[in-house]
Amino acid sequence: MDVHEKTMSSSKGRLSALIRERDGVFTVADAIAAGYSEGWARQQVRRGFLRRRGRGVFQCITHSETPRAALRAAVLTLDGIATGTSVGWWRGLTEQPDRWTVIVPPGRSGGEHRATTVRRRRVYDCDIEIVDGLRVTTLPLATLDALVEGERGVAMFDRSLARHATELDALVATHERYPRRWGAVEAARVLDLASDRTKGALERMFAKLLDDAGFTGWVAGHDAGYELDFAFPDAGVAIELDGFAFHTDVAAFGADRRRQNQLQLGRWFVLRYTYAQIRYHRVEVIDEIRQALELADQR
Repeated sequence: MDVHEKTMSSSKGRLSALIRERDGVFTVADAIAAGYSEGWARQQVRRGFLRRRGRGVFQCITHSETPRAALRAAVLTLDGIATGTSVGWWRGLTEQPDRWTVIVPPGRSGGEHRATTVRRRRVYDCDIEIVDGLRVTTLPLATLDALVEGERGVAMFDRSLARHATELDALVATHERYPRRWGAVEAARVLDLASDRTKGALERMFAKLLDDAGFTGWVAGHDAGYELDFAFPDAGVAIELDGFAFHTDVAAFGADRRRQNQLQLGRWFVLRYTYAQIRYHRVEVIDEIRQALELADQR
């Protein structure tokens, strides 16, 4: 075997290894780098050995069409960067999202892929990394981007901090690098809440919900042997707000539950709400409070 043949054999071996490592997914550029012609992959599709997963992206039929393969295909087809809960799922921090989120440079024409939301903006090199062969935003930026994805994004935010996968200072610094990006307003709101260990911002948000819904007879910081976040004293309905989990250690969690037990033994109706419930399930929260007040009135 001459030098050229050895080189070709080595290149094709690297393509085989790449295919194994990347859930069977590769690009036509990968094939060309391994010494195959541009039309080779299309020929293999016609012969039934490959399936097309996007423009210039293929998958060997020996590999299943898994969610991992789908996300790889989306990122490779768009030549982009995965972000948001797509990265959280890839890292095992959240459930699989309904749609992938991929960032591409602004001004790039085209750029569509099934079940994928495309965001067009620039990302600094310091906020990009390769995880298991996939180009993704770093966890601080992915976590901030996830906050526009609703309750699942908030869960990813809290879980990332609770597991020390990222830190609040890193999230703030990353947020400040992209002050005008899509979702910056929501991220600023959540960062403000997360930075406030006293729950003051969350309490102001909940007080506004009560006022907007027309509730009367409630007080904040009511003393019932324990200081309640909110209460309807005449009805005996207590409302406790849960801040982000990363602020809560085991001792504090246990103390909260003991307090709730004592309140219930004292014939209080106790309701608990998180930021995600207040932000995304306002109607349900309001309905539950009304139901609790009606039940209390029947006692």
